[in-house]
Amino acid sequence: MPEKRIYLFNMSRGSATIESVYTKLKRGTFFFSCNSDILIIQVGICDCAPRPIPLWLRNIIGKLPSKIREVIVKKIHNNRAAIQGAGIKWQMVVPASFTLHYNKVVTEALKEFDRIYVINIAPTNSAGELQSPGLSSQIDTYNKLMKGVVESVNNDKICFVDVNKEIKARQEGLGEYIYSDGHHLTLKAHQLYAQMINTDLERKYRSA
Repeated sequence: MPEKRIYLFNMSRGSATIESVYTKLKRGTFFFSCNSDILIIQVGICDCAPRPIPLWLRNIIGKLPSKIREVIVKKIHNNRAAIQGAGIKWQMVVPASFTLHYNKVVTEALKEFDRIYVINIAPTNSAGELQSPGLSSQIDTYNKLMKGVVESVNNDKICFVDVNKEIKARQEGLGEYIYSDGHHLTLKAHQLYAQMINTDLERKYRSA
Protein backbone atom coordinates (compact mmCIF):
# COMPACT_ATOMS: atom_id res chain seq x y z
CA MET A 1 0.00 0.00 0.00
CA PRO A 2 1.50 3.39 -0.96
CA GLU A 3 2.32 5.81 1.83
CA LYS A 4 -0.44 8.30 2.50
CA ARG A 5 0.30 11.70 4.00
CA ILE A 6 -2.18 12.95 6.58
CA TYR A 7 -2.72 16.59 7.43
CA LEU A 8 -4.47 17.38 10.71
CA PHE A 9 -5.94 20.82 11.38
CA ASN A 10 -6.98 21.21 15.02
CA MET A 11 -9.49 24.06 15.23
CA SER A 12 -10.69 23.30 18.75
CA ARG A 13 -10.56 25.78 21.62
CA GLY A 14 -12.01 26.21 25.07
CA SER A 15 -15.35 27.93 25.69
CA ALA A 16 -16.38 27.54 22.04
CA THR A 17 -20.06 27.82 21.17
CA ILE A 18 -21.66 26.69 17.92
CA GLU A 19 -21.76 30.31 16.74
CA SER A 20 -17.99 30.71 17.07
CA VAL A 21 -17.42 27.29 15.51
CA TYR A 22 -19.44 28.32 12.46
CA THR A 23 -17.43 31.54 12.07
CA LYS A 24 -14.15 29.64 12.39
CA LEU A 25 -15.25 26.96 9.92
CA LYS A 26 -16.21 29.60 7.34
CA ARG A 27 -12.82 31.25 7.70
CA GLY A 28 -11.00 27.91 7.64
CA THR A 29 -12.63 26.65 4.47
CA PHE A 30 -12.06 30.03 2.84
CA PHE A 31 -8.33 30.02 3.60
CA PHE A 32 -7.63 26.30 3.10
CA SER A 33 -10.31 25.37 0.54
CA CYS A 34 -8.87 21.87 0.67
CA ASN A 35 -11.84 19.59 -0.02
CA SER A 36 -10.59 17.43 2.83
CA ASP A 37 -11.49 13.89 3.81
CA ILE A 38 -12.81 14.13 7.37
CA LEU A 39 -14.32 16.73 9.69
CA ILE A 40 -15.11 15.98 13.34
CA ILE A 41 -17.67 18.29 14.96
CA GLN A 42 -17.74 18.21 18.75
CA VAL A 43 -19.57 21.11 20.35
CA GLY A 44 -22.54 21.80 22.59
CA ILE A 45 -21.59 21.73 26.27
CA CYS A 46 -20.66 25.44 26.33
CA ASP A 47 -23.86 26.26 24.48
CA CYS A 48 -26.23 24.35 26.73
CA ALA A 49 -24.70 24.42 30.23
CA PRO A 50 -26.98 26.36 32.62
CA ARG A 51 -25.38 29.62 33.77
CA PRO A 52 -26.18 31.56 36.95
CA ILE A 53 -26.07 34.91 35.13
CA PRO A 54 -26.83 35.98 31.54
CA LEU A 55 -24.02 36.64 29.04
CA TRP A 56 -24.59 40.41 28.93
CA LEU A 57 -24.11 40.64 32.71
CA ARG A 58 -21.07 38.38 32.55
CA ASN A 59 -19.52 40.73 29.98
CA ILE A 60 -20.14 43.74 32.24
CA ILE A 61 -18.56 41.98 35.22
CA GLY A 62 -15.56 41.07 33.06
CA LYS A 63 -14.86 44.76 32.46
CA LEU A 64 -14.85 45.73 36.14
CA PRO A 65 -11.64 46.45 38.08
CA SER A 66 -9.93 43.18 39.03
CA LYS A 67 -10.52 43.41 42.81
CA ILE A 68 -14.23 44.09 42.43
CA ARG A 69 -14.54 41.46 39.68
CA GLU A 70 -12.86 38.78 41.82
CA VAL A 71 -15.25 39.36 44.73
CA ILE A 72 -18.33 39.17 42.48
CA VAL A 73 -17.10 36.09 40.60
CA LYS A 74 -16.35 34.30 43.88
CA LYS A 75 -19.82 35.09 45.23
CA ILE A 76 -21.47 33.78 42.07
CA HIS A 77 -19.31 30.65 42.00
CA ASN A 78 -19.99 29.83 45.66
CA ASN A 79 -23.74 30.29 45.22
CA ARG A 80 -24.09 28.90 41.71
CA ALA A 81 -25.99 25.75 42.72
CA ALA A 82 -28.41 27.71 44.90
CA ILE A 83 -29.07 30.28 42.16
CA GLN A 84 -29.70 27.65 39.49
CA GLY A 85 -31.55 25.40 41.89
CA ALA A 86 -34.03 28.22 42.38
CA GLY A 87 -34.79 28.06 38.65
CA ILE A 88 -32.65 31.04 37.65
CA LYS A 89 -30.48 29.94 34.74
CA TRP A 90 -29.37 31.02 31.29
CA GLN A 91 -27.63 29.37 28.34
CA MET A 92 -24.88 30.83 26.19
CA VAL A 93 -26.88 29.82 23.10
CA VAL A 94 -30.64 29.24 23.24
CA PRO A 95 -32.07 26.14 21.50
CA ALA A 96 -33.42 27.97 18.45
CA SER A 97 -30.10 29.69 17.75
CA PHE A 98 -28.19 26.49 18.42
CA THR A 99 -30.27 24.57 15.88
CA LEU A 100 -29.91 27.34 13.30
CA HIS A 101 -26.12 27.56 13.60
CA TYR A 102 -25.63 23.81 13.88
CA ASN A 103 -27.48 23.43 10.62
CA LYS A 104 -25.22 26.10 9.08
CA VAL A 105 -22.09 24.26 10.27
CA VAL A 106 -23.26 20.95 8.83
CA THR A 107 -24.38 22.55 5.56
CA GLU A 108 -21.04 24.34 5.16
CA ALA A 109 -19.12 21.17 6.02
CA LEU A 110 -20.93 19.16 3.34
CA LYS A 111 -19.39 21.42 0.68
CA GLU A 112 -15.82 20.68 1.76
CA PHE A 113 -15.58 17.25 3.42
CA ASP A 114 -16.14 13.66 2.33
CA ARG A 115 -17.01 12.34 5.80
CA ILE A 116 -18.41 14.33 8.72
CA TYR A 117 -18.56 12.98 12.27
CA VAL A 118 -21.09 14.68 14.51
CA ILE A 119 -20.25 13.86 18.13
CA ASN A 120 -22.91 14.59 20.72
CA ILE A 121 -22.34 15.76 24.32
CA ALA A 122 -21.06 13.24 26.85
CA PRO A 123 -23.14 12.73 30.02
CA THR A 124 -22.27 14.51 33.24
CA ASN A 125 -21.98 12.92 36.69
CA SER A 126 -23.54 13.69 40.07
CA ALA A 127 -20.86 16.31 40.80
CA GLY A 128 -21.64 18.14 37.57
CA GLU A 129 -25.35 18.09 38.31
CA LEU A 130 -24.78 19.27 41.88
CA GLN A 131 -22.61 22.17 40.73
CA SER A 132 -24.95 23.08 37.89
CA PRO A 133 -28.52 21.86 38.51
CA GLY A 134 -30.32 21.06 35.27
CA LEU A 135 -27.16 20.21 33.30
CA SER A 136 -28.19 16.61 32.55
CA SER A 137 -31.53 17.75 31.18
CA GLN A 138 -29.88 20.42 29.05
CA ILE A 139 -27.40 17.90 27.64
CA ASP A 140 -30.28 15.61 26.63
CA THR A 141 -32.14 18.52 25.01
CA TYR A 142 -29.21 19.75 22.94
CA ASN A 143 -28.21 16.23 21.92
CA LYS A 144 -31.72 15.81 20.52
CA LEU A 145 -31.29 19.09 18.63
CA MET A 146 -28.04 17.82 17.06
CA LYS A 147 -29.62 14.54 16.05
CA GLY A 148 -32.59 16.41 14.62
CA VAL A 149 -30.31 18.50 12.41
CA VAL A 150 -28.49 15.40 11.16
CA GLU A 151 -31.78 13.65 10.40
CA SER A 152 -33.21 16.70 8.62
CA VAL A 153 -30.11 17.09 6.43
CA ASN A 154 -30.26 13.35 5.64
CA ASN A 155 -26.90 12.98 3.90
CA ASP A 156 -24.81 9.80 3.71
CA LYS A 157 -21.65 11.83 4.30
CA ILE A 158 -22.67 12.44 7.92
CA CYS A 159 -22.20 9.94 10.76
CA PHE A 160 -23.86 10.68 14.09
CA VAL A 161 -21.57 9.43 16.88
CA ASP A 162 -23.70 8.86 19.98
CA VAL A 163 -20.97 8.88 22.64
CA ASN A 164 -23.52 9.83 25.29
CA LYS A 165 -25.41 6.57 24.84
CA GLU A 166 -22.21 4.54 24.54
CA ILE A 167 -20.67 5.90 27.75
CA LYS A 168 -23.89 5.37 29.72
CA ALA A 169 -24.03 1.77 28.51
CA ARG A 170 -20.49 0.95 29.66
CA GLN A 171 -20.27 -1.22 32.78
CA GLU A 172 -17.16 0.60 34.02
CA GLY A 173 -19.29 3.61 34.98
CA LEU A 174 -19.02 7.32 34.24
CA GLY A 175 -15.91 7.70 36.39
CA GLU A 176 -13.83 5.92 33.76
CA TYR A 177 -14.81 8.44 31.10
CA ILE A 178 -15.64 11.70 32.87
CA TYR A 179 -13.38 13.45 35.37
CA SER A 180 -14.73 14.33 38.80
CA ASP A 181 -15.55 17.88 37.62
CA GLY A 182 -18.43 16.35 35.65
CA HIS A 183 -17.34 17.71 32.30
CA HIS A 184 -13.80 16.99 31.08
CA LEU A 185 -13.05 13.72 29.34
CA THR A 186 -10.51 11.16 30.52
CA LEU A 187 -7.95 9.51 28.27
CA LYS A 188 -10.20 6.45 28.11
CA ALA A 189 -13.03 8.62 26.79
CA HIS A 190 -10.82 10.04 24.05
CA GLN A 191 -9.80 6.50 23.13
CA LEU A 192 -13.46 5.49 22.96
CA TYR A 193 -14.23 8.42 20.64
CA ALA A 194 -11.34 7.43 18.36
CA GLN A 195 -12.46 3.81 18.38
CA MET A 196 -16.04 4.68 17.40
CA ILE A 197 -14.84 6.86 14.51
CA ASN A 198 -12.31 4.27 13.38
CA THR A 199 -14.97 1.54 13.39
CA ASP A 200 -17.09 3.60 11.02
CA LEU A 201 -14.10 4.37 8.78
CA GLU A 202 -13.20 0.69 8.52
CA ARG A 203 -16.79 -0.19 7.65
CA LYS A 204 -16.97 2.62 5.11
CA TYR A 205 -13.78 1.70 3.26
CA ARG A 206 -14.47 -2.02 3.34
CA SER A 207 -17.74 -1.39 1.51
CA ALA A 208 -16.15 1.04 -0.96
